[in-house]
Amino acid sequence: MRSLRKGLIFTAGLVALCVASEASAAGKWAVGGFVDYNSPQRGMKDRFGGVSKFSGGVSYVNSDLFTVSLEYNRANLKDGKLETLPFKWAVDNKFYTSPNGSSTMKLNTFSVNAMVFPGQENRSHGFKPKDYRWYMLVGGGYCDYKAVNKDFIYPGQTGGTTKTLDLTRLLEPQVDKRVALAASLGAGVEAFISDSWALDVRARYNIIVGEIRPMLLWNLERIFPIQFVDVGVGMKFYFWR
Repeated sequence: MRSLRKGLIFTAGLVALCVASEASAAGKWAVGGFVDYNSPQRGMKDRFGGVSKFSGGVSYVNSDLFTVSLEYNRANLKDGKLETLPFKWAVDNKFYTSPNGSSTMKLNTFSVNAMVFPGQENRSHGFKPKDYRWYMLVGGGYCDYKAVNKDFIYPGQTGGTTKTLDLTRLLEPQVDKRVALAASLGAGVEAFISDSWALDVRARYNIIVGEIRPMLLWNLERIFPIQFVDVGVGMKFYFWR
């Protein structure tokens, strides 16, 4: 509850910062979308490989210094590495995998982002063909995530009188589901194709204040916080209000 409260304060602060700026070039709106390559970091790299992430949102140009955006993005991680990891059965000291094991994770994130365009020279660019400007980005919001491990063989079984591993005796599904505070920090470049259309290339480091429980018999430790790096390209259409 405390993290949610801090998230609300942080998000409100981003909006207030942008609204409070001088509005010498204010008034433009933009809609757009991104396709990102989402790369797991730290402990997440032991669980999943990189996947595509899709984003969409709306932006408001508060001034030549600040732009604020509301963004939604979605990522679906499948075929987790746990599915092919073996465990050592203590009865016969042999290694086994779970043929029907499934490890997945879905993430839905809502965020408020502040794009900051440093430098007077840099801020003088944009909104004309073949022009570009770079920015730094800080964002905050919430991530609704669900990580599921299911249909994995139960390694704690004794094998009965035959000392044979029962492949149908499974662990209870492990489900980690939470709405957690999320934050991002990054940088990007807007390259204008016309007065209204811009190509946006960006990279961000994303942190989710949530956890995924360990699977110790597979040598997978608890993950906290959840971290990703995304690199992506998007298109934006700017228009007057």
